[in-house]
Amino acid sequence: MAGFNETGTRVWERLDGNRTIAEIIDELAREDGVPVSEVAPAVRGFVAELLARDLVVEAGGAPGGR
Repeated sequence: MAGFNETGTRVWERLDGNRTIAEIIDELAREDGVPVSEVAPAVRGFVAELLARDLVVEAGGAPGGR
């Protein structure tokens, strides 16, 4: 993962520990005027990649603690 595309950047900016992934998906879908079902797979895939690389942790988690 060399860098983030536009969607990845928008997701990254929202990963603040206060929003859930569902809330981020809802925000992006609303901003783009598209169905949640169109946004969700990309967001969930991006977050899964971040988790796999220990670049983020699940709320209440620790790196490597999955």
